Amino acid sequence: ETTQTLTDGVNIAWNLDSGGFATVTLAGNRTLDNPTNMRNGASYVIIVKQDATGSRTLAYGNAYQWPGGTDPVLSTAVSAVDILTFVSDGSVMYGNILKAFAV
Repeated sequence: ETTQTLTDGVNIAWNLDSGGFATVTLAGNRTLDNPTNMRNGASYVIIVKQDATGSRTLAYGNAYQWPGGTDPVLSTAVSAVDILTFVSDGSVMYGNILKAFAV
């Protein structure tokens, strides 16, 4: 699988046709926009890293759904790494998060 490096910005785009495994380093408070080209039954992973400042937040487009209906809060330590995993039904990204990997 090809690793896609997403472009950091106020809104972060994720084209799943370019790879279902992605990384992004946050340099500010951001929104992960709804991805394009979701496929029914596909799994996707994004590694989200904090920059050297840390304390960055991530909001999510409405296609992302989380256990209990609550958006996860990222780990905020400098250089913290969180892994977001998803299964899609073609229109929704059902997600889970593993938090606070130390670098």
